[in-house]
Amino acid sequence: MLITFANQKGGTGKSTLTLLYALYLEMHFKSRVCILDMDGQNSLSQKALKDGPKQDAFSYHLMPADLQDLPIAQSELKEGQYDYVLIDLPSGPSWEDLVTVYQAAELVICPYQADELTLSGTTVFLNVLKNINSDAALLFVPNKVKRNASEQLEAAVKAVLSRHGTVTEAIADRPEFSRLDTTNEKMMDLARAALGAIHQKCIEYRQARSSSGSSAHGPL
Repeated sequence: MLITFANQKGGTGKSTLTLLYALYLEMHFKSRVCILDMDGQNSLSQKALKDGPKQDAFSYHLMPADLQDLPIAQSELKEGQYDYVLIDLPSGPSWEDLVTVYQAAELVICPYQADELTLSGTTVFLNVLKNINSDAALLFVPNKVKRNASEQLEAAVKAVLSRHGTVTEAIADRPEFSRLDTTNEKMMDLARAALGAIHQKCIEYRQARSSSGSSAHGPL
């Protein structure tokens, strides 16, 4: 299954969430996972290099990538080399640069923070995405939620986003998430409810594709 982590607004935690889901898939389901680090800063790839031997203990494949690597990953997914390809997308580039990625996505995961600016930007993002790929399932993850966050605003944003897709349990703002660590299992535990919701959405997508006669790639 090909999954993109995307939001036009920066700082929503796409890279960290991509990593946590890869760890979740590997540790709980022994899934074969490839992460395409398309973020312009390549923060995941650079951190993995720094983690060195600790990173080698995990079997998911993490690589810096660009659009030229997408067809290769799609082919490897179809051939069964991977069960999941996760793509960490950059924030802010023109839609024309990312159209092929969004067209290929089976599930689009959009971490967000509940504020009026994010809601406005995410709504624009969704309108464009639906024109590019109306078949992709959408999942929204309220991320880095602060203790003093406005419950009223959180509920209002959730109500709007729920019209477009599924909104998961929130991930609280914790110091651990500001220190990206490609081997930190504690971070995965803190986000377990949201990660479980993501995986449930994958299962539902597979079942829907199977009942409609379409084929999905690889086992769960």
